[in-house]
Amino acid sequence: MPTEAAVKAEEALIHVLWINAGLSCDGDSVALTAATQPSIEEIALGALPGLPKIAVHWPLIDFECGPEGGADDFLEWFFKADR
Repeated sequence: MPTEAAVKAEEALIHVLWINAGLSCDGDSVALTAATQPSIEEIALGALPGLPKIAVHWPLIDFECGPEGGADDFLEWFFKADR
């Protein structure tokens, strides 16, 4: 049976703000998308027990960055982080 701390960790939502625009190309995005232990998909989909749920705000994979959600929805999390 999972501990109370493990259950709380799985219920928490952590927002990851990935900023790479205007910076040099250090390979961070390539390294993250190529990772396999664990993969970004496993982390984002909550496939690993004990890890908190995440919401990734990154133009490469964030669906809110496109025409449906729009840039305003995407940038909202960066303004919230500033507070």
